Amino acid sequence: MLKLFVGVAFTAFALQSAHALEFDKEGLAKIQQAAKEEMAAASNKELKLPTGKCLDVAGDVNAAGTNVQMFDCNGAVNQKWRLDGGRLVNQGGKCLDVAGDVNAAGTNVQIFDCNDAINQKWHFDGGRLMNDGGKCLDTAGDVNAVGVNVQIFDCNDAPNQKWSF
Repeated sequence: MLKLFVGVAFTAFALQSAHALEFDKEGLAKIQQAAKEEMAAASNKELKLPTGKCLDVAGDVNAAGTNVQMFDCNGAVNQKWRLDGGRLVNQGGKCLDVAGDVNAAGTNVQIFDCNDAINQKWHFDGGRLMNDGGKCLDTAGDVNAVGVNVQIFDCNDAPNQKWSF
């Protein structure tokens, strides 16, 4: 009888432990996701020109197709960026995206759903942000003006192509 009681007690303990372990896996997954999101948000920083103006999403940081412009740096979420796997990702989770031909100077830049397309690939080259088409992120006009559009252009050493976090 004692063996039966010990066997039943052990089985109940094992089932209870397995259930607790399954609960802990779910809880752990939630904690890991929250930590990942918090780490990503903490790594997002303002992307600036030497003039002190920041790369800025003109409005909703989550709407694909939203234009990108220059604006006074203000620490807002629409000015927070990070390099992630060769993509420039904003705090809203959208990628800096060339809206068309990655090789054509003057092509507009926007935010869009992240993917592995060539029009979302960026890397630093001598302080410039260069896309995989060989063009650089560029302000289309006065680097001191608020609201100036951002585009890609032939790479040069002008201050409107010198970016830093």
